[in-house]
Amino acid sequence: MNRPPSELGQPTAFLSEVLLAVDVAGSPRPALQWRCDGKELRGETKAELAVDPAQKGEYSVVATNSAGSVTIQVAKFPVEAPLRLVEENLKA
Repeated sequence: MNRPPSELGQPTAFLSEVLLAVDVAGSPRPALQWRCDGKELRGETKAELAVDPAQKGEYSVVATNSAGSVTIQVAKFPVEAPLRLVEENLKA
């Protein structure tokens, strides 16, 4: 007897890395500095930052040039919102 697929347990997501990215503009071109919980992440000065989502913290990036600076709040881990599951009926 054929049966359609069904959920057998709670879904689990495993992420080993999340890529955070910012897009900034300014003249002269801004220098970037990533931070976690307000502390500089040494050597992290590119527009993208790969992080382990298991590492708790609030990630931001500071963009600076001779005209000023801006702090951009990018992400906070762990993610506090629950995952939203979408179910689709699969028919052969």
